[in-house]
Amino acid sequence: MPDTGGDYGRGDGDARVNRAPPPAQGMTASKDEVEEVLPPKEVMDTLRRDVVGHWKTVPGTHWIGCIPIKVDAKVNIYAPTGDSDVYLDEMEADVTCCFCNKMHQCSTGRSSGGLHREEIGLAESKLRLSDRIVDYTRDEVGSQLVTYQVNGVDYEGNQTSRQNIFRFSNFGDATMTSVTTKPIAFKLDFKKVSRIPKPLSDRFLRKKELPPVTPPSVQVIRRTPGKVSRKEAVAYAETVLLIHGGHAAGCRVCFCGPRQIPCPACIYVIPASKTGEPRDEPGCICPIIFCFGAPLPPIVCSGERGPGESWIFRDDKGAESCQCIVVDKEEGIINCYPTAGCFGHCSLVPIAKVGQLSVCK
Repeated sequence: MPDTGGDYGRGDGDARVNRAPPPAQGMTASKDEVEEVLPPKEVMDTLRRDVVGHWKTVPGTHWIGCIPIKVDAKVNIYAPTGDSDVYLDEMEADVTCCFCNKMHQCSTGRSSGGLHREEIGLAESKLRLSDRIVDYTRDEVGSQLVTYQVNGVDYEGNQTSRQNIFRFSNFGDATMTSVTTKPIAFKLDFKKVSRIPKPLSDRFLRKKELPPVTPPSVQVIRRTPGKVSRKEAVAYAETVLLIHGGHAAGCRVCFCGPRQIPCPACIYVIPASKTGEPRDEPGCICPIIFCFGAPLPPIVCSGERGPGESWIFRDDKGAESCQCIVVDKEEGIINCYPTAGCFGHCSLVPIAKVGQLSVCK
C-alpha cells in the first residue's frame, strides 16, 4: 500500500495489550450470548479509542466469478464529544466494475460505546445495516481480534450478511477484514492510516447534506415521468396512498430514461388478488411484455410491496431486480427502477395518455 503520509495507529508506548486476556481466555458465543464475548471494560475502552481515525481499503482488483471489481473506500471514525459515548462514522466508496462502470456509494453510521452500530446509506441508497460484537480473542502473536456480525440490506436492497474482523497488533497497527457471505461472497481489507479523520470528497458532502425529498407535482410527473427519481417517486406515492393493483392495470407504452425515448415494447399489467384480499383491491400485479405485438416469456408476478406501496420483483436467486412505483395514481403512470444494469429506469404510460408527454408535443 502506498505511503499516505499518515500516522499508522498507536505508538509502541501506547500499546496497552497487557490488559487483554491470553489466548486461552478468548471468548466465543452466539448472538443470544453477546454479553459473554465482550472484552474487559478497560480493554474495551482502549480498543474504542484505537478504532478512531481514517481507514482505507488495501488497493487491488477483486473478482466475482469472471467480473473484475475495484473498490476504493475511505472511512472516518470520530471519537465521542462531551459526556457522550456515541461514535460516529462516515464512509464513501468508488466502485469500478468491469474497468468502466463506476459507482459512488456513501453511508453514515453511529455506535453506542462500540458495542452495537447502525449504518444507513445516503442519497438513493437502500443500505440499512446493524452490527454487534460476536467474538473477542487474541491470535497466536498476541494481537487482539474483535469480530462484528453485520446484517441488513445492501445498497441495492438485497439481504446481506458479513463479518468485520478488527485486528489490533502489539505494534500499534490496526486493520479490518470485511468478509461478505450474502448475497455474494466478497472480501475487503482495510487499514487504519491515521489517528485523525480526513475530509472526504465534495461528492460525499453533497449527498450528506441533501435536503428531504420533496414530491414532484402531478403536472411535472405527467409531462416528464422519466425525470422522476426513485426517491421522488416513493415520496409522491406516499402522499396518495392507498395504491393497489387496479391503479397499475391495463396496457402501457414504454419510454426509457429521462429523455423518454420510446422503446419497441408495451406492457400489459394484469392485477391479481392474493388470498384474503378484496378482489377490487388486488395486491399483486403480473406485467406481460409485448415486443412488436408478440408476448415475451416469462410472465412474472409480484405481490411483495415496498416503500410507497411499490411492487418488488426478484430474480431466481431472491435478489431484488426491479421496483415498480405508481407515480401518478389518477393517470396510472408507472415507473420501473431496475436494481442493476446500464439502461436506467423506464416509464409505463397508458396509451390514451401518451399525448400529454413533453416528448410527444
